[in-house]
Amino acid sequence: TTDGKHYYLVSAHTSNPNVFYDSNVDSGYSVDNLAPLAPGNFITTIVADTERLSWSPNTEPDLKGYVIYRGPSPLELNKYATTNEVSFTITNPLPDTTYWAVRAKDIHENLSPFSQILRTIRFPLLVLYKDSLSFGEVAKGDSLEQTFCVRNNSISPLIISSVSISTSAFITNVITPDTLSGYETLYVKVKFKPITFGEFRDTLKITSNGGSGSVILIGSSSFPTISVSPTSAQFGDVPIGDTAHQQLVVKNTSINELIIDSVYTRTRWFSLNVVSGRVRNTDSLTVQLAFTPDTVRGYTDTLFLRNNSQMAVIKIVMVGNGTLTGVDPENNLIPKTFALEQNYPNPFNPSCVIQYALPERSQVILKVYNLLGQEIAALVNEDQPAGYYYKQFDANGFPSGIYIYRIVTSSGFSEMKKMLLIR
Repeated sequence: TTDGKHYYLVSAHTSNPNVFYDSNVDSGYSVDNLAPLAPGNFITTIVADTERLSWSPNTEPDLKGYVIYRGPSPLELNKYATTNEVSFTITNPLPDTTYWAVRAKDIHENLSPFSQILRTIRFPLLVLYKDSLSFGEVAKGDSLEQTFCVRNNSISPLIISSVSISTSAFITNVITPDTLSGYETLYVKVKFKPITFGEFRDTLKITSNGGSGSVILIGSSSFPTISVSPTSAQFGDVPIGDTAHQQLVVKNTSINELIIDSVYTRTRWFSLNVVSGRVRNTDSLTVQLAFTPDTVRGYTDTLFLRNNSQMAVIKIVMVGNGTLTGVDPENNLIPKTFALEQNYPNPFNPSCVIQYALPERSQVILKVYNLLGQEIAALVNEDQPAGYYYKQFDANGFPSGIYIYRIVTSSGFSEMKKMLLIR
C-alpha cells in the first residue's frame, strides 16, 4: 500500500490440491530498532579562545548525523548541538571544567551509545606584553613613569597573587591580590625615582594562577660631573701690596645638581669670593681668585674644592711671585751676593718657583736638566739688572723623578740644585 502498511494472511494446504484453509487477514509496520555504533577516537583540542571536538566517522548506511552533549559532570550531560560533520568548534567555551560526549543518530532517530566522555579544563593564562622597561637617565629626587600591559588570555578568571620589586628605586601601583576576568587587560604603572647616584637594575616579578612572568627594570642617575678651567692659577709677578685676580669656571655636565660643599685655600695671600655653591645641569659657577703678596718671594698654595661628584676633592695649584716696584739701595733691596735658592715647594706637583739673587747686572741662563744631563727646559736666557728674581717651572708632561736646575751668569756665578717631582 501507499501508507506504509503491510497486510498478511496464512494459507494451509491439504492433501487435496484443491483444498486450502486461509487465516484471517491482518496488517502491520516494519520497525528499525538497531542503533548505530558509538563514535570512536573522540578528542578535544583547545586553541586560544576556541575548543574543537573531533571523532572518526561512522559507516552505517542509514546514518543521519551526530549529537553533541555537554555538562558539568559525566552524569549531567545535556544535548548541546547537532552536526553532520565529524568535528565541531565551540567559540564560547565555559570557564570551568566541562565534560563532552558525542552520539551517532540514524534516519530512524536511533541513537548510539555515548562516545568516550572527555573532560576539558580552561586554565587562566598570564601574558606580559613587555619584557623590559628602560627609564634612561633620571635626576636624583625626580621620577619617571612607564606602563606595560598584563592580559588574561583566557576565559577563566586570572588571580594575580603577588607583584614584587626588590629595590626602593622602582615602585608599582598594583595592589595584590588582584583578579582579571576573561580576556581582561591590566595596565601596570612603574615609577623610577632614584634617591642615590648610580646604575639601577631590578626585576618586577608577577605570580598568578595562570603562570608567572617578569619584566627587567633599568635606570640610572649618574654622579654630577665637574670640570674646572683653568686647572691651575698662575699669577706671575705681582708687586708687593698689589692684588692680581684670576677666574676659575666650574661646570656641571651631568643631569644631577653639582653641590660644592666648600672652597678654601691654606694661606692668607690667596683668597676667593666663593665658599660654597650649587651648579645645575649645563650651568657654571665662577670663582674669583685674588693674590696679594707682602714680600719679595715666591708663593704657592692649593685651592680645595669639595663636592658631591666622584672626584670628591678638586685641587687647584696657585702660584705667584712677590716683586719689587723699583730698586732702593738705601733700604738694602739690592742683594749683596749671588744666590740660587731651593725651589718651593719641594717636592712639587706640577709646578714650583725658583728664586735667585743678582747683586749686579748680568747675563743670566737658568735651565732644568734630567739626571741624564739632558736639557728639558730653558727658563731664563737674558740680561738682567741687580735684584731678586722668581721663575716658575711647570713640569706638566714630565714623569715623576729628580731634576736638576742650574744658573750661570756672565759674572762667573754658577750653581745647581736638585728638585723632586712627585705625581
